[in-house]
Parts: sequence; C-alpha cells; structure tokens
Amino acid sequence: MKKTGFKITVIAILLGFLLMITPYIRPKSLTFEQKEVIDKKLSDLEYKGEQVYLVSDPNEAFQVRLAMIQNAKERIVLSSYIIHEGDTTTAIYSELIKAADRGVKVTLLTDYKLGGTRNKTGKALASHPNINSYTYNPLSLFKIRSWQSVHHEKYLVVDGDYALVGGRNIGDKYFTKTKDLKTVSDLDVLVISEHGFANALHDYANNFIGNSEIKQINTKQKRAYEKQKNIWRKQLNSSYSLDNYILKAGTADLTFLTNPMIPTETQGYIGYALTQLAANTNDKVVVQTPYATAHKDSLRILKDLTDQGVSVQFLTNSIASSANYPAFSNYYKNKEKFLKTKIDIYEYQSDGGHSIHTKAYQFDDILVIGSFNLDDRSFFVNTEMVLIVRSDALNKQYNDVIHEQLEQSFALSGDKSIAGKDQEVHVSWFKRFMMTVSSVFSRIFSFLI
Repeated sequence: MKKTGFKITVIAILLGFLLMITPYIRPKSLTFEQKEVIDKKLSDLEYKGEQVYLVSDPNEAFQVRLAMIQNAKERIVLSSYIIHEGDTTTAIYSELIKAADRGVKVTLLTDYKLGGTRNKTGKALASHPNINSYTYNPLSLFKIRSWQSVHHEKYLVVDGDYALVGGRNIGDKYFTKTKDLKTVSDLDVLVISEHGFANALHDYANNFIGNSEIKQINTKQKRAYEKQKNIWRKQLNSSYSLDNYILKAGTADLTFLTNPMIPTETQGYIGYALTQLAANTNDKVVVQTPYATAHKDSLRILKDLTDQGVSVQFLTNSIASSANYPAFSNYYKNKEKFLKTKIDIYEYQSDGGHSIHTKAYQFDDILVIGSFNLDDRSFFVNTEMVLIVRSDALNKQYNDVIHEQLEQSFALSGDKSIAGKDQEVHVSWFKRFMMTVSSVFSRIFSFLI
C-alpha cells in the first residue's frame, strides 16, 4: 500500500509539473489583427507633447515616488512585482496612509506569489477604507497551468498629472547607495502628463483589476491593524517637490505596451513590438538587460541587424555582478551564441555588491524602458509593461547613463575603447560551479527563464 501511495504521489507531481509548463513550450502566435493594433501604436505614439524626465539615481527614484504620493489629490495606483520590507518601503507606506487619510483613493497591485503584500504589514495597509490592495494570479489547484505567470509591471500613476514607468520594484536596494546592501541600477521615466497618458494608465489599471485573475486582499479584523497605521501616520518623512523635474523635463511623443493579462495567453506583444522597431532601425541599437536567454528569434534578429551594418551594443551583467543564478546562467552558458551574432557585448563588473537591473532598448531615436527583460519569461510568460518614447531630451539622458555604466564594464567583443575595465573581476570557483549547475536547468527549461 505504501509503495502504491508513493507511486500515485509521484505521478500526480509529474502530471502537475507537465500541466504547469505545457502552455509555454510552444507559445501562441499573434493574429494579424493583434499585429495591426501593435503596429498602429508604434507608428502613432498617440500621447504627443508629454513632458518626460529619466530617473536614474536611486535616491532620486525614491524621492520622486514620495513627491508624487505627497502631491496626490484624488487617486493613486502603485504597481510592483514585489515589495520588500525596509526603510524606504516604510516611508512609502506611511505616505500612502496619509494620502488615504486625506481622501485619496489608493490602489495597490502586486504579484500573488512573491508580491509581499499578503503579510501582516501589507494587510495593515489594505485595512484602510480608502486603500484597495490586489494580487495577481492566486494559486489554485484548478489552475495549475497558470502557476508560472507573474505580475511583473512596475509603475506609479497619480491623478491625471503624473506617471512613473520603469523597472524598479519597491525596496531599499532599488533606492539607496550603500556597500552594506546589494544594490541595483535601474531606470524610470517620469511623465508629467498634459495630454492623456496618466489617465490612460489609470484606465489600464482599472481594466486589469477587473479581470478574473485578480484577488483582493480583504482584512476582516480591521481594528487589529490600527496600531500599525498610527505608527505610519506619525512617521515624519521629508517633503519633496516635483518642480525641479518639471523644469528639467523634455518633450516627448510616447505610448505604452503590455503583454496579455491572462495567464497562458502567451502571445508576445512586447517581443513583437521590439522586433518591428529593430526591423526599422538604420544606425544603432542599444540593448540593456540584466538577464537574457539564447532564444533563436532573439539571436536571429541580432544577427540580421549586424549583417545590415547596424551597430548593436549589448550591456548585461557579468558572472561577478549577477546574483540571480537561474536567470543569468542561461546567458552565461550560451555566451558563444551571442558572440556569433557579431554584436558588441559589454559585461558590467562588480564584486557582487551592485548589479544592473535596467531593461532598456534604444532603436535610433526610439527608447523603450520598462520591466521587459530579453528572456523567454518576459516574452511569453509574465505580464510586462514598457514605455515607448521618441524624445531627444530623454535619449540624451539615456546616452549619459549608458556611458557611465560602460565605464564599469568589460568588453567581450566590439569597441574595447569605450569600456572602462580592461579585465574581468575575479570570481570564485564555487560561484562558477553553481552558475554551471544552474545552467543545466536554465537551458532545459529556457522557455520559463
């Protein structure tokens, strides 16, 4: 009987695993109508004349978020893949409570599995009558096929006035500069919205909340959380203004694009958009991604670009800087495939205390910034959001940022004179061994990485 029970358990686990991965082995192709919609968004860039500012400094990224929340009058939507506990998170929660106290309607969106809002602290926030907290894709035994999909969109939108779209989650490592914490470089685009973009983002969030894969965090014992809310109310945070960013902002035409909301709907909307932008590039492409998988379509597009004489700079982490073994190991063991495309590869060098988390793609004068990594998971599995912008001012800001990061990088190929490091940072044999072990699984299951 024991052996029979064991066999049934093993079979059940295997069947569950197969159900969980089968939707992503062969992603669905886009229909002609879907491609038409994306093509139109790329050609129109429907929000014209908006004001934009690139937020690269981590302290500035924190201050901009607080300033936006402090200036809110009617409604706030904060969307993040994950919210880490920490000092900056406490300050943001404090300002959200204060905004809710003055009558602002607050909406919080995170992933169900890793979002960090289903704990006691998150429930205390959700217990406020003006705060609605939602999680994406709750686990269910009846929906094993959808377990892989996560909510990966990162944005903040306030009233119809301001929006922030980028790659930062919420947590100290995204908002501080310190050697005591493993920090990351990332980017957000602040949009001072006068032509409808912020309102469109609100509409998108409302539509997202209405889909069947969303679960609201309900707190029955609301009074039990009053002590925590009062602590947040009493916390004294610095007051910040957006005036300086408004003065420095440049004009832009822009739009935003997302992947499907429904898990297992694996059409790669953003991947298709990047393919189209690449096809219409004449001079230069810059790819900045913390992780990459050697998907045959990505490699083909990179090779096509270099064959046509387009300069392609590819900036990613090194084995020294990356601490994400599953995500980085696929690129690490497929590096030769990337080199064969003849692109210029630069790897960011650090001792593991700092890494690149930026997801940015520059196609001549078009800049794409958001949550989208150049890996299969971003192409076909996760919800993602990117901002697509044409702006001389934003491109200039981005060129300055990429120049600074290249100064901290080692050139594997291409123009070594623009890389600031002439050798790679030493990495222990143990980390190389663990990265190699991880790569066995990341190559077999690359469609989930």
